[in-house]
Amino acid sequence: MTVVSATLTGADFSMPGATFPVTIDPGQFVELNIEFEKTSAGASTGQLVITSNAYVGAMKTISLSGTGIQHQVELNWFAPANLDIPVVGYNIYRALGGSADFERINPSPTTETTFTDATVNGKRIYDYFVRSMDETGMESFPSNLISLTIP
Repeated sequence: MTVVSATLTGADFSMPGATFPVTIDPGQFVELNIEFEKTSAGASTGQLVITSNAYVGAMKTISLSGTGIQHQVELNWFAPANLDIPVVGYNIYRALGGSADFERINPSPTTETTFTDATVNGKRIYDYFVRSMDETGMESFPSNLISLTIP
């Protein structure tokens, strides 16, 4: 039997290394590796349609599905010590890796020294820094920059 083609649909599915046509002798098998790689949360569907010469119109359709999870980044920092002006909050800034376009990602200053960013997507690099803020709303210089790669 010859597998003439295998057609894959669905944006989050791939079939690396597969080449067609391929002949399968009796007692042999061919393994197809289907990879699911979703860079954001949510469900995805697709199909694998295999066409062979086993008989006229020989076609097998296999439904595919997968669910991506939401990535998140947990940031932690130390409060500045021995300051003449007390810190009343912190603002967290983020940019795509290598960009200078930092935006504040917390809706209002936080008094905690931790922050969870649940708005990141996979296969991206993000840069972060934190600024402390005094009671007048004046922000400090940026903290050290941290760069993270989301798988």
